[in-house]
Amino acid sequence: MALRYGVRLGEYVREVGQAILDQNPLLLANYLKCVADDHLAKIRNELLHQTISDLDNIVFSYFSRLEKNSKPLHDWAPIIVAHLSVVYHITTDDIIRAATLQRSLCDLLHDYFQSQSNWLLKCVYVVNRDVTALAIQADEELRSKGKKANMLEDAARTINKAFTYCITDRFSLLEESRRWGTYYISALLMKTYFRLKQINLCSNILKAIAASDLPELREYPLSHQITFRYFLGILAFKNEEFIKAEIDLSFVLERMIVDGSRLEKKLLVLTHLIPIKMLSGILPTHRMLQKYPLLADIFAPFISAIKTGNVRLYDESLNKEQKELIQRGVYLVIEKCRSLCVRVLFKKVWLILEKSSKIQMSVFQKALHMAGTDVDGAEVECMLANMIDKGYIKGYLSHELQYVVLSQRDPFPAFSSISLFD
Repeated sequence: MALRYGVRLGEYVREVGQAILDQNPLLLANYLKCVADDHLAKIRNELLHQTISDLDNIVFSYFSRLEKNSKPLHDWAPIIVAHLSVVYHITTDDIIRAATLQRSLCDLLHDYFQSQSNWLLKCVYVVNRDVTALAIQADEELRSKGKKANMLEDAARTINKAFTYCITDRFSLLEESRRWGTYYISALLMKTYFRLKQINLCSNILKAIAASDLPELREYPLSHQITFRYFLGILAFKNEEFIKAEIDLSFVLERMIVDGSRLEKKLLVLTHLIPIKMLSGILPTHRMLQKYPLLADIFAPFISAIKTGNVRLYDESLNKEQKELIQRGVYLVIEKCRSLCVRVLFKKVWLILEKSSKIQMSVFQKALHMAGTDVDGAEVECMLANMIDKGYIKGYLSHELQYVVLSQRDPFPAFSSISLFD
């Protein structure tokens, strides 16, 4: 009996087949999207009336009409059937099954990819992006049902295969090499590890890249550089390698501004870059905070407290914004910047005492008490010793006499000349 299927589904299969024969990566990648794309709306309803066996027959039937005994079409047929199966289960709201099948689709495409040149990279990008998106949705549904959610972990292992097939390509000419996909896939994999809170696994990616003979990063598409260096910057930030983090995140921000990237992406970068700048004594301007109201809501109280030496306000803001700062991964750095606020308070003490070069430590202790911070004499001495050691204050301590002896020249250097970087 002849198969019954709509013209649109048949047109889709025929056009996919032609894109394969033409090695048209843009068109083919577009047809492999399973999360929000135009072609899905055209074929979803028709898919509901097909079985998996029907889909096999439809794909093989149309592909055989295009070019009989074509090995590329023969190899691609299971991939296209898998894609249509994913779309079918998305249409029927079976996201868990769709995520599982998308992973199978990735495995099929990866197996084919390892024997191909880089013409297939855009397709690999699409299916791996979608396997992540579907895994996230599937895990949310599994958790809502009280079940173990490990779809994203499985997706990460799948993406790692794509990374391996990219970085280990030794046989293609450089211009045709799969290695040109390494940084895109590595960034996608690191993003997945971040979401899984398995950031330590990112070190495996970086070690593999360091040991490879890839072209220089600057030779890759700018979009690949930006995303990869964003994750490098965040990793450096979390490892308290603030100088490296500042270099990478500044590069990302500058290119994003030129590139006209979306506001939320800039906010992600600035949320980490502002605390780094604060550590080096550079406070964001009022103009910048006006431009990004969300950042103003988070950082403005701390900046105001630092400028005025208002330790009480700083501590209250830390307590109030603790949850938000922890969620954004910047709490510890903002807490570290508290020393800047204390230093301004100590400078005020010096100014009130008419710039005396010899001040009792107990005076600083009283100033902290008035600012809402009760500490004992030993802790005040420790704070002063750390500030002198880091260059916040120029001078020395007399432990025996409990005095601070300040430099006659510029005992409180400008913020721009000091840094909290270790």
